[in-house]
This record gives sequence, C-alpha cells and structure tokens, in this order.
Amino acid sequence: MQSLECHGPERGGRTLPGEVTDNIIDHLYGDTKTLLATALVCRSWLPASQNNLFYITTCQPPAKGLMEFVAWSSLAQYALAQITILIIESNFREYISGDTQLPAIRVQDVEIAIERLPSLGALILRGVTLTSRIPAGGLYQPSPRRTLEFLKFWMVATADSTFYPILHFLSLFSQVDILDIDNLECTWNPDSAPISSLCLASPNPHALAVNELVLASACLDGRRNGYDGIVHLFHHTQPKWQLKKLMLACNGMQIEEVLGEFLPDCQESLTWLGISTPLCLSPNDTPADSQVSSLRHCHLLETLDLYFTIMPVLPEADIYMFCDQELALNSAILLAAPPTLRMVRITFVDAEKCDSDTIGSLARLSNWGRLDDALCRLEHAEVVCMMAQDFGVVLDNSARTGLLELAFETIGGDSDERMPLLKRVLPMTQASGRLKFQTLSVG
Repeated sequence: MQSLECHGPERGGRTLPGEVTDNIIDHLYGDTKTLLATALVCRSWLPASQNNLFYITTCQPPAKGLMEFVAWSSLAQYALAQITILIIESNFREYISGDTQLPAIRVQDVEIAIERLPSLGALILRGVTLTSRIPAGGLYQPSPRRTLEFLKFWMVATADSTFYPILHFLSLFSQVDILDIDNLECTWNPDSAPISSLCLASPNPHALAVNELVLASACLDGRRNGYDGIVHLFHHTQPKWQLKKLMLACNGMQIEEVLGEFLPDCQESLTWLGISTPLCLSPNDTPADSQVSSLRHCHLLETLDLYFTIMPVLPEADIYMFCDQELALNSAILLAAPPTLRMVRITFVDAEKCDSDTIGSLARLSNWGRLDDALCRLEHAEVVCMMAQDFGVVLDNSARTGLLELAFETIGGDSDERMPLLKRVLPMTQASGRLKFQTLSVG
C-alpha cells in the first residue's frame, strides 16, 4: 500500500498516475468493504471508488427497498451521478418457493428516484408488483420524460392485474433503446382500454420510441401475461416503433402468429431477428414454409438468430420428438429468410451436459438433412454454431446476472462434444467452408 500513497512530491511520497490507481481500484469491483476503505484514503481515489460502489445500485426490500432508496438519495448527492444502472428487485428465491409475495412499488416513486439520477442508462424491475396512483383508465403524462438505453421488466406483476401500471411506467420515458419484456403477470382487456384514452391513436410527439424489442412470454395456464398489451402498444403507438432488432420467445403460440404480429410493421427497418423456436412449439406442430412467409419481406435483415435446446433429462422418445420439431421449424424459418441474410447463428443450449447416449439420439433425428438444405440455400450467409450451456440459472440469482456481458470465442478442432455431431449431420454446410463454431459464456 505504501507505493500507492497520495502524498505529493513535496512531501517526499511516491505516487502513481491517476489512471493507474483508477485501474487498480476498478479491479476491486464487488468488494464493497475494500472500496469503502479506498474511498477514504484521499480525494484522488474517491471518484473511482464511488463509481465502483454505485455504478450498479440495487433496491431490494424490505431493508433496502425503493422508498429507502428515495430517502437516501435526498441526502446522498455525492453518489447519485455515479449510478448508471438501477435494479429494483425482490428476493426472487423466496418468491419462487412461495415464502413471500412480490413487493409493491409505485410508478410515481420510481419517477422521483430516476429524476435524481443524471447518469442513469439502464433500469431493471425484477420480481415486483407495479402499482400506480393514477387509477386504471386514467392518463399519466409526466414531464419531463427521460431517455434510457435499457429497460427490462422481468417477472413483473401489476397490483390490479391490468396493463395500466405498465403504460403509466412507460410514460416516464420518451425513448428506450432496448425494451426487454420477460413475462408480465397481467392481462389485457381492449374493451376497458380504448385506444384514444391511451393517447396512442394519433401522432404524439411525446410517445415512447423503441429501437430494439425483446419479448418473452411463458403463457402459463393459457394466460397471455401482458403479451397482448405489448402487441397493442406496438401496433397503435404513433409514430410507430421502427425496430432494428427483435427477439421473440413466446411459449405456446404458433410461430406464424408471433411473427405475424410484428414483422409486417418493421419490414423496412429490421436488421436482426432472434426466434426461440422451442418456446413456440406445441405437440401438434407440423411446420411448413408458409408459416413464416412474412419473413421473406424483411429486405434489410442481415442476422438471424435461432436456438436449439437439448434436454437430456427427458426420455429418449421425447428428446427425439422435441428436437426433431425444433429442427423442422428452424428449417422452415431459414427457407423463408430473405437473400440479404449475411449471418445465421444457431445457439445449441444444453439443459445438462450431453452424454454419449444423448449424442447418439440426436444423430438419428430425421430433420438434420432438411436443416442442411436450408442452410445451403443461403449461400452468402456465414453459419455460426454457438455452443452454450443452460443460462436459466440466472433466474435463481440476482438481477445483476442479467447485466453480465456475453463472451464469444471462436473454437476449432472438436473441443466440444457437439462439434463432431454437427459436422456429421450438416455435411453440405461443412463442405462449403461456411460452418464456424463459437462458445458462449457469461462473465
């Protein structure tokens, strides 16, 4: 520690350049005890220490809930400019086990909090119940409205089971670059929410603008979980969202239904599309090219992300049926892809590490040839097979996990047990020299 003293030369101490000490302090990220100590060493160490302490700030009731954060923020001006990512979440593990209810937060309290955060770029709500002081059917027009780089609703419910608290929350922002919706526990009743009352029917200079949309819906027990509300918002907001990127993972819905809701309105803007087909499958699916015909008209599409999920815990017959359907539906999507496509990325996700028996079962799937033919038709597209393990574990951890950067690494040889299989079952794509392999990890 002596070599990092903050004494000036006139005191005979040894110093390091500020950028060096800042870099050293950056390596302490997550070590709150040490960062609290470095913040007290000298003034030159304070900014880097505060940035690492408050860059990601989490509100988790009951001890550190949103109201406690609002009270703290009125006294802690020194830290507010450092907060770039704000997470408001419950103890999700207790909620899943049924030991607790989702804590309630008010839209207007969030508004107070974010007004005090000049550097806020990302906001995540996870495992909370959203409520509003404005009654259902009422119009909420806060001013001024914020812009945000990233907004995520992750397992969020509404207190009155309507979509209005979500609309009121979105009214806080004029633009969100990435809107990520992961299961909204609410319903949508268009009869009780006329378009005109939501200020969506006519062009509105203050309407929310979105560049990228991620939409996941579990549709448990036949409920749409807010999906219909998001679709309604997408169709009726004026001016319309000019989506450049779209990720869809909607369980229990036919793929043509899901794509048909969005693609016709963003054919002239969409450059990236991700489709999680396992969540679109049902036991009676018989995929055909006509199911995804709307994809052909996306003339600017350059990247298509698809997913292939392997669940070795299932009986062999179920693995065979499920995975073969995945292959057939992914093939139908590829056959409908426009010629502008320059990259096809298929992420192979293992729920558990594959053993030799599972690899043998996968090799016998009947639709590998169909996938190989579809990939070969896209002769100008690079084909990347992404080797990944199951990241569903993030649901059992803090919302911070959802902010971890994905790391991609190109691999060669047969370092993953799935690589020899894919080379064998995709012979034409392999022979074309366009088949690449990467690993996907979080870090």
